[in-house]
Amino acid sequence: MTAPSNTYDVIVVGGGISGLSAAKLLKANGLSPVVLEARDRVGGRTFTVRNKETKWVDLGGAYIGPTQNRILRLAKEYGIQTYKVNEQESLVHYVNGKSYPFKGSFPPMWNPIVLLDFNNLWRTMDEMGKEIPREAPWKAPLHLSHRHSCTSSALLYSSNFKSG
Repeated sequence: MTAPSNTYDVIVVGGGISGLSAAKLLKANGLSPVVLEARDRVGGRTFTVRNKETKWVDLGGAYIGPTQNRILRLAKEYGIQTYKVNEQESLVHYVNGKSYPFKGSFPPMWNPIVLLDFNNLWRTMDEMGKEIPREAPWKAPLHLSHRHSCTSSALLYSSNFKSG
């Protein structure tokens, strides 16, 4: 296999939303970026698939919050349809082949251990939030940026079972 003859100014590692946005900004500023993505698709943690039972299923990032204006702007720019989440009527929690309608932000919990895990997650997030300077969030301690890349279960595990 021969190397391509193209040359690039910048290599962007990762074709998630951040990597694609970085490449877009680099190109807009006259540079020649190339995006390297290990998967066979771009989008990173944002991933929706078609499912014959439920039509569309979000397997990754699914919601844009009220402060995520840049993501909304990108969606509009690229013609990606968004919709408001219906929290007024019953939502559906689908587990083990059964559907359970519920109201509110979270499905009802039948297992008290799950409630304790949620409680621990919110307390951990509150404590981490106290370490972020409001006037300069980019100066947050490095251990917080590492946790940002963790899944919630990895975060809970690392918070509860530290060695030493």
